[in-house]
Order: sequence, then structure tokens, then C-alpha cells
Amino acid sequence: MGKLLISIKSCYPKMSKTEKRIADYLIENANNLSPVSITELSNLTNASEATIVRFTKRVGCSGYQQFKIQLAKEERHIANKSISKDDDFLAMYNKVCDDVYASLMKTKDILTDDAFYLAYEYIVNADRIYLMGVGNSYAVCLDAYHKLSRIGLNVHICFDSHFQIISACQTNENSVIIAVSHSGCTRDIIESIEVAKRNNAKVILITSDKKSPAAKLSDIVLCTSSDEINYRILGLSSRYAQLALFDTLYSYIVTNDDKVPDIIENIENTILIKRVSTKKKNS
Repeated sequence: MGKLLISIKSCYPKMSKTEKRIADYLIENANNLSPVSITELSNLTNASEATIVRFTKRVGCSGYQQFKIQLAKEERHIANKSISKDDDFLAMYNKVCDDVYASLMKTKDILTDDAFYLAYEYIVNADRIYLMGVGNSYAVCLDAYHKLSRIGLNVHICFDSHFQIISACQTNENSVIIAVSHSGCTRDIIESIEVAKRNNAKVILITSDKKSPAAKLSDIVLCTSSDEINYRILGLSSRYAQLALFDTLYSYIVTNDDKVPDIIENIENTILIKRVSTKKKNS
């Protein structure tokens, strides 16, 4: 997918209803737009010509004509086009990459620096951190557990709903729960958050819906934005956005905590014994 269509998808959450109608039409008909005049597009989308011009400027063009010219130059694969059995591996790879990139860009547009910084403060000042996720979200938590463990944080991962509840029961005002739930409606996650909040624990939620039941219970909500479509066997694009949020928090801690580089160096030097030497011994 070309940069112009990615820009449209990135701006989509902030668009008005009329702009979204324009965007929907353009994405659906990207390969057949050249003969369509601005007047025709106005009639097709029930939008004024002035609104169409403003729309094209929002996505980085000077007007409708430049928009059409730029679109004609780009590769026209649409990120939310379903993978089909007729696609070869490279075609599938390109579609997956397009969808992931669009998700990362859309997520970037809805994040705030304040929420990130507060999450960082909660994490580095916590006596104990619990990572909670179910199914695909658990896989994301496992990656975060690996990273946070390597920088010396007292982090624990809960691998099923029973352990989540048990861990939530042991939290206090110095504990932090980091929960991952794409929908924010997973019963196991909601129940664990409710128990932790009764103990005055702080809760950071990574989700796609800031109005979800889990989000309403949480202290900090870091939202992702992705187009989960009919080939999302494991929620492809949302998973990458969630991983990127954890990587950002990890990177901020590494670069802002003077003690962390020594911890990392000590761990790296210690685990060298797990590697097989490739150097040939002298005979």
C-alpha cells in the first residue's frame, strides 16, 4: 500500500463523518479514481467540493488534482484487502506488512506523552509488577516479561485466569497490574482488575477501546488502533502495536535509569555461558 493510502488510514480516527465517507470511497476505489472529477466525487460521497479539498490537504496534498496524481504513482494494494488462497507468499507478506504499518501509524496518532510518562512512573516505582493477558494477549505479555526482567524489575507473569486472580489478591498500593486486552471485554482480565483495584493497586491497560469495561476500571489506558479483518487468525496488526507500546516503555526505562545499563551488562555477560563458541581451537 502506498504512503497516501496509509496517511488516509492513519488520519481516519480523527476525521468527521463526511471525511470518513470520502476516505471510505477513496480506499474502496483507489484503482479506479483517475477518471473521477472532484464534482463527481462530491456527488458520490455527498460531500462538498470544499470538504474534499480540505480532506486532500489533511493527507498531505495541495488539492484534489495532486491527490489523484500522487495516488496514480503509488502501488495500490489496500491494507485491509483480504488475503486469498491465490496470493503467493510475497503477496501475503506485502499485505501483512501494509496492515502492520498502518496499525503502527494509527496507534501513534492516538497516544499521548502524558499517559506514557505516567505508566513509566508507575512501573519504575512499583514494588511488584504483574503482567496479565489471555490467549494472544498472553503472548504479548510474555515478550514484555522477558524485557522487563532483563532490566531488573520485580515482574511476574500470570499464565492462566486462576493465577491472575491469586496474584490480584496479593496486590497492594505499591503493586502495578499491566493488563493486555484488545477488546477490553475479556472477563478474566476484568475480574482480576476488579480484585486488584480493591487492594488499591495501580492498573495500566493496553487495549483498542478506551471506553471498554476494562478501560473504565484502569488508571492508565494506552490505546492501539488497527484494522482487524477476516484473515486476522491471531490479531496480527493489533499484536504488533501492543508490542511497540511495551518496546517504547522498555526503551524509555533503559535510557532514563542510570542503574539499568549496568544491570543489562551484567546479565548479558552472565548468559554468555549459554552460547556455543564458533571460534576454532588451535590444533
